[in-house]
Amino acid sequence: MKALIIQHTEASPAGTTLDWLVEKKIPYHIHFFSSDQPTSAQDFDLIFICGGGMNVDQEDLFPWLREEKKFLHEAIKQEKKIVGLCLGAQLLAEVLGGSVFKASHWEAGWQNIDFESGETLRVFEWHGYQFHSPPGAVKIAGNTACPHQAFAFGKNIIAFQFHPESTREWVIERATDPEIPPQGVYVQKNADILNELENLAHLQVWYFEQLDCFL
Repeated sequence: MKALIIQHTEASPAGTTLDWLVEKKIPYHIHFFSSDQPTSAQDFDLIFICGGGMNVDQEDLFPWLREEKKFLHEAIKQEKKIVGLCLGAQLLAEVLGGSVFKASHWEAGWQNIDFESGETLRVFEWHGYQFHSPPGAVKIAGNTACPHQAFAFGKNIIAFQFHPESTREWVIERATDPEIPPQGVYVQKNADILNELENLAHLQVWYFEQLDCFL
């Protein structure tokens, strides 16, 4: 088995996904559609699509998004295992026929999401766009700020609007970013984000459990 990490920017890394891959002894390759030569899904069994500062409707600004969407279409046809994270989830939603749109508000910082099973989880959010789960998908979780926080499509695709792969370093970077989203109902203040860093341990355990089951 070999994994592909699709990374969109240096500022949006794969985070603890890499720790899980190392733990499972799964070799991986990191690919940037923005600069690397085209790659084929045939060479990989498991694909992770990271977040990023761009949006799915910005193909004019980021023309490589077209190539990435074509790649995802082929990967889905080849029945590859695919995990979408934030922007990655939005790309999957669009490619699968769902809608992705600019939300009326940002969601940033630590927020609760509610699962269809009744479970509640404290997760890290950082997004100004949202998706509606695509036709045929199973909605997994949502909250008031973002009704569709996660979905599964068949046995091979799972997508998270939030960031289960968050690391301590990345959360601190977000919290101290001078371009932090404007304050709103669903945007935490910098100090409050930093005061909840202890949530990371539980979030990582939950994420690894999902990946174990998914694999």
